[in-house]
Amino acid sequence: MKKLFLTTLILFITVALFAQSEKYTAAMKKNLEGLDSGMRNPASLLIVANNFERIATAEKTQWLPYYYAALAQINMLLCNRIKIRWMALQIKQRH
Repeated sequence: MKKLFLTTLILFITVALFAQSEKYTAAMKKNLEGLDSGMRNPASLLIVANNFERIATAEKTQWLPYYYAALAQINMLLCNRIKIRWMALQIKQRH
């Protein structure tokens, strides 16, 4: 009986420690959808990156918001870089 009680207690504590708040989970899902849909628009990627940074400041023990904020910023820079190259090609073709 003692063993069953200890096992149940340890299981409950483990689940409680690894459980994430519903607010955190909902915010992450919403911003991940924004990250997927915003790949063609650098301005929306900046908004998503800022949202991830806000989540990261609220949930300091979670590393995923920091990762996705950096990913959104890198994707934003790459999108801008591709657009600049495309515009330069268009200018070269006109002349």
